[in-house]
Amino acid sequence: MENSAERECLELSHDGASVSVQTTLTFLLLAGALCTGLDFLVHKLPKERRLPISAVLFVSGAFVGTIVLDLIETETIPAIESHTSLGSKTILSGLRNAPFMDPHALFYILIPPLLFESSSTMSWHVLKKVLASSYLLAWPGVIVNTLTTGALVRWIVRLNGAAPSWEVSFLLAAVLSATDPVAVVATLRDIGAPAKLSTLIDGESLVNDGSGVVIMYLFQDMVMGSNAPEAAKNCPTTPLDMGCVIVYFIRIALGGTIIGIIGAYLLLLWIHISRSLHKSELETTLILVILYSTFFFAEGLGTSGVLATVTLGIFSAYFDLDRRLSREGRHSHHPILGQIAYICNLCTFFTSGLIAVRFMGQPHSCEHNFYSPQAWGEAAAMFAALHFSRALMVLIFSPVLRSLGYGLSVKEGLVLIFSGLRGAVALVMGMIIMSNEYIAAEIKQLLAFHISATVALTLLINGTLVGKLYSWLQVYPTSMYSGMYLKTFFQTLESDCRARGVYALSRHWFFQDVNFDTLMCCVPNFEYATFSAHFRSASPRGIHSVVDVMNSVSDFATANEWKSTLGVPSKQLWRSNFEGYWSQNHQACSTTFQDVLAGQPEILEQTDFMENVSCNQQLELVFEGGGGWYLSAQSMHHICKDKDVSFSMTCLYQANSNIILGLRADRQWPQTTLAVPGMLGQLTCDRSSVVIDCRAGTVYAEGQPRVNIGAAPEGAVLNVRLVTQEDSVTHVKFSWHTPDLQQNVNSDSIIAFGPHLLKHVFPVVQFVTTPPEEAEASEPQGGADATPTTARNRSKSVSGHMNQKALASVVPGFVPHLLADSERINGFFQRLFNILQAKYLHMFEKGLIGSQAYACLLEAVNNAMDSANHEINSMGVGRTATLQRSNSFACRCPPGTGAQDLELMDILEPLFIEFLYLEKELSKSSLLEKVAERFPVMKMFAYSRAMAKVEILWGFTEAHEDILQNQMFLVRFLPAVDCIQRLVETAKSDLSLLMGAMPHRVFMSKHGLALRILLYRRLQMLERAVASGKITSTEADGFANALQARVVRAGNFRPTRPWIPRWVPLFRRRALDSAEAWSAFKLPTN
Repeated sequence: MENSAERECLELSHDGASVSVQTTLTFLLLAGALCTGLDFLVHKLPKERRLPISAVLFVSGAFVGTIVLDLIETETIPAIESHTSLGSKTILSGLRNAPFMDPHALFYILIPPLLFESSSTMSWHVLKKVLASSYLLAWPGVIVNTLTTGALVRWIVRLNGAAPSWEVSFLLAAVLSATDPVAVVATLRDIGAPAKLSTLIDGESLVNDGSGVVIMYLFQDMVMGSNAPEAAKNCPTTPLDMGCVIVYFIRIALGGTIIGIIGAYLLLLWIHISRSLHKSELETTLILVILYSTFFFAEGLGTSGVLATVTLGIFSAYFDLDRRLSREGRHSHHPILGQIAYICNLCTFFTSGLIAVRFMGQPHSCEHNFYSPQAWGEAAAMFAALHFSRALMVLIFSPVLRSLGYGLSVKEGLVLIFSGLRGAVALVMGMIIMSNEYIAAEIKQLLAFHISATVALTLLINGTLVGKLYSWLQVYPTSMYSGMYLKTFFQTLESDCRARGVYALSRHWFFQDVNFDTLMCCVPNFEYATFSAHFRSASPRGIHSVVDVMNSVSDFATANEWKSTLGVPSKQLWRSNFEGYWSQNHQACSTTFQDVLAGQPEILEQTDFMENVSCNQQLELVFEGGGGWYLSAQSMHHICKDKDVSFSMTCLYQANSNIILGLRADRQWPQTTLAVPGMLGQLTCDRSSVVIDCRAGTVYAEGQPRVNIGAAPEGAVLNVRLVTQEDSVTHVKFSWHTPDLQQNVNSDSIIAFGPHLLKHVFPVVQFVTTPPEEAEASEPQGGADATPTTARNRSKSVSGHMNQKALASVVPGFVPHLLADSERINGFFQRLFNILQAKYLHMFEKGLIGSQAYACLLEAVNNAMDSANHEINSMGVGRTATLQRSNSFACRCPPGTGAQDLELMDILEPLFIEFLYLEKELSKSSLLEKVAERFPVMKMFAYSRAMAKVEILWGFTEAHEDILQNQMFLVRFLPAVDCIQRLVETAKSDLSLLMGAMPHRVFMSKHGLALRILLYRRLQMLERAVASGKITSTEADGFANALQARVVRAGNFRPTRPWIPRWVPLFRRRALDSAEAWSAFKLPTN
């Protein structure tokens, strides 16, 4: 039984049974939200003033813990809980129970993702070389460290005026032997330290977490002594038997390692089976399931869950888990696991602060508490003793460490000694000891205080100073070549960025009046860089902030008194002229539509005429018997657009068939439908045709035989060349050749035909079945050099090209028109709008357009896609009369309501829907815009809407112009191309309208957009250099982070004081000086 003096040192009273799963999860949720906010605030600070996030979270957790413990002691929280709802009680219960959380909850929830993420993401090439050193420091090193630290604890620490027992001293030393250098590793990576050093430190920490727990449990059994039953001990013998200790070590070390290896093989097998499904969610879930199952299973079998999880991560790195995953899994599992580890890391350090305060915040009657000078003196001495014992451990094993892997220099050894931070694992072990009822309260309080004090001191001192120590020691020699190479590379990159950035942008039609000399003052110049130690990274210097530069642009616009160009004062513009102009703009859109109708009448709603002829997947015209006809719906004007006025066909026929092909003139086709079988008649007798009989080689024109050029053999390619004059055909020339060019007949005879307009001349083919005796009599000879071929051999050769039922087939030199344009254009619109969506998403993700502009552009494309898919309630522009009315949107009528056949307007309607929706949104004025027009001082609040309108029109024009220049599929639909070009011109005129309507806001929006484009193009070229291996990501991080941050700031900028009277002293701004990095820059005048 504990006496009254011991009860005074017990922790604050608390009912441990009330710490439910619900309150634990509630606390973790609150901790996650608070930690995220703190991380955001820390990263808002300048990098040189930024403290390690682990130290900030630890201090914040300690502050919150102090408040919570004070509220518990004064019974404030219970009083509040009695007057609140159930949801509020759950939150308050989570706060009240936070310092008294079950240590196993932290151990089982937060630790496994941290261990796996850290071990599995290491480079195996580096890890395999430092793994032996890590295990040497983590097992023999921890034992040496524990023994040395235990002796120093007995010499430094006092318990009731006397030295603690050896068992208590070694127990405290075992707990403090587990290192947690998260802050150190993060700092070393930030300053560009080589992976070998950070991997050695991190690898040692991962393994010694398991070894430290094993040694802690052994000495805990020794401290409990005979007071505890055998079932509560890991080695039940008292005193400890060495055989039991050895068996326990083997069971923990080998058992955890074997379970981790089994888990790794199960993970690889499971991923190998599931990767063919290409489901990234499934693969990531499998990793999480195996991760937690390995930890829980190892702990349930009495082995080390820490060692099992670390082994699982190491073997995942060995098997290269990324390579085993599917392409989708490789891109998703790292962000997901990284996010989980990030949250667990934040919550761990925050909770560590809470627990540390609980351990140290004991009553004043206790010997070791937060207010005891003696306790803090012991803690300071312990802090020095831990570094001494760690230095001794590194010195003892240094001969071996120098011969393993990469070796270990003296300076690396000093960084290794200083990186021995203590963190969450030590605090969790302290909580396990505090929950042990067989250890005296005063011993638990001594252990708890020194564990908490050591964690706090190492986090706040070592965690914040390790970067300065690394830079001061200059661990690795400076490479002059690296410095020279980086300087030369950045100079070359700067030249390329200027050529493709500011020089090209200054010639853009929209940005020609932008003041680039001022904008460049906040753009990072690659030639003006500040290099870190050893040239590990480079960051920009000599430039101004985005806010200062944009404010200078705003002052310039205000000083020049930008006014409306529409002939009315700016304050009356919205009420008098703005809405009228938009109504006229809709009229202009209707005029554009009429121009498209008049300029491109050839829309093919009729398909190719085929009778007893089919078209297979290889686009061959196949004839299977009887009489067959084919008449193309595409005129020669369409087929020969932008190329020679000619076409070719490859003829394949058997012995009892013949092919007659050529041209047919018809003024009515394809407007009329050839519905009567045999309407074409015999082409050799048709007075509107010029054809060639392939088997006989005779050319017929206007129903009369004209010339014989020789029979075309099987597989010959017939060429039909037209002689034209002013878009009319006057003569036709036929020729043929074999595919191997061994036979070539090029007749000099030119057959008169016409004159006929090219748009009235169409390719035509007739298939004829001939009797066998007639086929033998008309067997093609192919000239003197032709090789005789029997009908049987020809049939065998044809069977390789056609099926057994086909008698003949023709491979046209153009694509048959099997679908009407109204049907074919749906696929065209699907491709067009998919490309537009991708381009708008790219602009949004790169910060070129804001969320308002992106949402509007995306909605316009979605409405256009609904129209292209003929959705029943999709938007429609109606007929021409409807187009002439402003905001003319109607619902598409359901099928079967008497709608006329599709015309050109219906085919191009989705294009108009997209643009008209944008104009409708642009014509709207928000409440703030209306207020801004009445009260100029409020214009600053309407800037966002004006900027969004500029981004909408600019994004529309840029995306569509890029498609017109780079997408070849547009050539098939020339009316659509012409329509897009005219809509782009209309969008450009709308930008001019906006400039006249709200000159200051559009002027500022244009400069902000130009600045974002300049920054993005530099960032894009820098990323390409990293992707190509010219520089490393670490070397580019300084400039990349600066460019990304400035893109965001340029997009978030809002003019703050442009409309305040300039005579008010408070709002006067100092003139912006020329930036050092751009002092010699001058934009070329040409």
